[in-house]
Amino acid sequence: MEKSPNTKNEIEYVSFPILKIFPEQALPGELYLFLNGHFVKYKTKEDSISQQKFELFVLQKVQYVFISKEDAPAYKAWSERLSGKVKEELISGVGQDNVGVVEQHLEIRDEYLSFVSKEVTEESVKEVLTKTRNFIQTIKEKHTADKFTAKLLSYSQHVADHSTNVANLSVFLALNTGYSQQLILENIYLGGLLHDFGKTKIDAKILEEPPTSKKYQTAIRKHPELGKTSLLLDSGFSDEILRIVGEHHERQDGTGYPKGLKGNKIYDLTKIISIANVFDNLVMSTQGEIKGRQIKAFRFLESDQGKMFDPKILGKCLRALERVII
Repeated sequence: MEKSPNTKNEIEYVSFPILKIFPEQALPGELYLFLNGHFVKYKTKEDSISQQKFELFVLQKVQYVFISKEDAPAYKAWSERLSGKVKEELISGVGQDNVGVVEQHLEIRDEYLSFVSKEVTEESVKEVLTKTRNFIQTIKEKHTADKFTAKLLSYSQHVADHSTNVANLSVFLALNTGYSQQLILENIYLGGLLHDFGKTKIDAKILEEPPTSKKYQTAIRKHPELGKTSLLLDSGFSDEILRIVGEHHERQDGTGYPKGLKGNKIYDLTKIISIANVFDNLVMSTQGEIKGRQIKAFRFLESDQGKMFDPKILGKCLRALERVII
């Protein structure tokens, strides 16, 4: 933590990384923002930061919030406790023999959050690529892809959780639809991980608009192309990954966006990631026990009839999902 300038009052403020804050969890002390040269109280003890606001902080590239020096030990213990709890829950879902895979997954999730909350650099691209390569290699070597990715990990509405859920699920579906080459799986994973990167390029004020508003809808329809263009500037990502990012909202019947591509004009790997993306969004947007939410999402996909998804690819994906959630 970095010490920050004092103000006229007696509180001594220190910075606390925004990425160590857990949304929707009761805060262990007061939380402050530094605005226009002043510390402004943002949250009181036992209050929480909403999921939406946390995601906006990340997309706005906010690096730090501020706490009193007195509260610093409590915040450190709080963040470590919740981080440990997340790890324990994941391990309980996939088994002790997959502890190493869980640790790699959490490293990638943290790396993704860091990636989207800062300016993209050659170094940050290299780090994401390296961690992805290692993760895919571990999955293939351990032969645990079905067991691990089929659990679909956690379902909190966290920008990083959604992205890693889509990446993991996409790899699971790809493995079960005939893909096994390391490079292809890496492209699928990274395409899933970065599919929503374009949202970081949308004005945060627009993202705070109601999802039904014209401003929000207009902006959100641009995020695939914004993501592709932004990542294109960094040579570390393959054409396949960029294509996935740009196409993930295209639909089989040609009614998708941003280009209205239809059928075979859409990349096959994109079609897998689009299925994973819709499935995860449906699970995240409903209430109740995860198994029931997964089954509802499965039934929605099952009823598509060639509108959103390629029927042949969807059929293979449904057979894979059916084995683990029905």
